[in-house]
Amino acid sequence: MRKVSLFSLAGLLWLTLAPAQAHDNWHYDQDREYRDNYRERLPITSVAEAKHLRDDSRIILSGHIVRRLDDDEFLFSDGTGTIKIEMDDDDWRKLRRHRRGRILIWAEVDRDDGRNELEVERVRPAYR
Repeated sequence: MRKVSLFSLAGLLWLTLAPAQAHDNWHYDQDREYRDNYRERLPITSVAEAKHLRDDSRIILSGHIVRRLDDDEFLFSDGTGTIKIEMDDDDWRKLRRHRRGRILIWAEVDRDDGRNELEVERVRPAYR
């Protein structure tokens, strides 16, 4: 009887840990797939540099949201300057706990009439 209890306890423990591990692997696979879509390793760019890049350049920025300007427009800063970013509501909701903290954004430069804006493709908290 003791062996059966021990095996059932081990089985229950395995069943509770397996979904958590699968969830972590899913995020890892998603991150790797996203990076592969960029086709190159991108260094973190500063806002000052981003303002001078050509249209459709893909960049990664690290900083924080200064304030919300409109439904999907925000002011982003990294210490070297500020720039307007356009981010979907879904991405904004995902940052609920990290809105005041440092975030990483993957974005595409959108140049119109000499002004640079960033179209955010992906966002996540910067844990480091």
